[in-house]
Amino acid sequence: MRLADRFEELVDGQPDGWTTAQFDLYVYGDPEGAGAALAVIGAQRSPRPGKHWRFATAHAQTRSAWTVPMVHSVLRQLDHNEVRGELEAVPEDVTMGALARAVRNGGAR
Repeated sequence: MRLADRFEELVDGQPDGWTTAQFDLYVYGDPEGAGAALAVIGAQRSPRPGKHWRFATAHAQTRSAWTVPMVHSVLRQLDHNEVRGELEAVPEDVTMGALARAVRNGGAR
């Protein structure tokens, strides 16, 4: 499945009222072809070696996340350039926001 199509599917699967979501992209082949485009949307390369990036998207522009149409446009460009990979939503309980909430509530030790 093309990255932009998969992104639409994942965004459509977000719960009602969602504001931001994080996604993991694992690139097949040469990751450098994807790196410049992904940098545009603030994707961060995983600290582990490999071809993994994480990025966030939001319904409205925020300081920490690009809007759905902006991310979709970048992923369409990657599709056009024949960059292939796997795109998955990051479960909310493993995002930094969830960790911060757990620490505030005394749930993370």
